Amino acid sequence: MSDLRLLLIDCDGVLTDGTVSVDQDGRRFKTFHSRDARAIDELVALGWEVHVVSASGWPGLGPYLERTRSIVHVDHAKTTEALRDIVRGRPYVAVGDDVWDLEMLAGAAQAYCPWDSDCAVLEAPRVRRLSTCGGRGVLAELVRRLRYRDSSPGKGE
Repeated sequence: MSDLRLLLIDCDGVLTDGTVSVDQDGRRFKTFHSRDARAIDELVALGWEVHVVSASGWPGLGPYLERTRSIVHVDHAKTTEALRDIVRGRPYVAVGDDVWDLEMLAGAAQAYCPWDSDCAVLEAPRVRRLSTCGGRGVLAELVRRLRYRDSSPGKGE
């Protein structure tokens, strides 16, 4: 792997497919792919510092990711200023899917997005499009790419 060891991940649309289910009592549910939790855990074991940065205040995110040893930021802005404390001047890899992630992606040394990302992200400079849709194992694909030194050009395959 390269010298990069810091990863910032959006939640909704990357770790999930963006769907929010609500039961009759108003409780919200989101669906995650088990391969992503394994992939995050693998990156941490390889010495990566992994941050899941979510603008959503959904309380289930922290407990779900607890076993991965990632650092979870719930209800967190994704502006350059807001990310400064996480990044602390270090180069990072980022994965996002929506217009709210554009600043985070623009500041990344390597930026990726799921196959089904918002068109503004798909058209953003230097963002590599993954072949996996959000909530379907995006991080598992990213780990494979990072382990085999992704040197593909910006727009994806």
